[in-house]
Amino acid sequence: MRLIVFGATGGAGQQILQRGLENGRRMTAFVRRPEEIVVVHKRLTIAKGDVLDQYAVESAITSQDAVPCALGVTGKSPLDVCSRGTRNIVSGMHGNGVKRLVFLTGAIIGHPPTKVAGRISPHMEAPLPGLYTGLWQIDGSRKTSFAFGSTGMFP
Repeated sequence: MRLIVFGATGGAGQQILQRGLENGRRMTAFVRRPEEIVVVHKRLTIAKGDVLDQYAVESAITSQDAVPCALGVTGKSPLDVCSRGTRNIVSGMHGNGVKRLVFLTGAIIGHPPTKVAGRISPHMEAPLPGLYTGLWQIDGSRKTSFAFGSTGMFP
């Protein structure tokens, strides 16, 4: 099985890469900064690109069987990288006939931000306005536009 990991330089993404390689999978890490991938393996391919570039995403998904996605927001990325990136991934999957997406996030999604306001610390929302709205949009698009199997993991 061939898997392409988006968000491969983050903690969760690196674990996905390592576990996939340990289980005999052919792994591709789609990253903006290849030098941040510390794993070296004969079944690991590094694809340099930006998840916000729809053409690069679709090209990288060619010949893949499934897409683990561990996108997250860092100080180096726009707040809507998860929602925009996920739309590009889903589009690329449709264009390549890939039918399996596993989306991993530690963020609170699934409800409009106004409904979860009581569960979100104001200290979390204040420095990152719009973050939870963008993540909520991922969940909405996942539920309505996926015509294939998807798994959401929310630790």
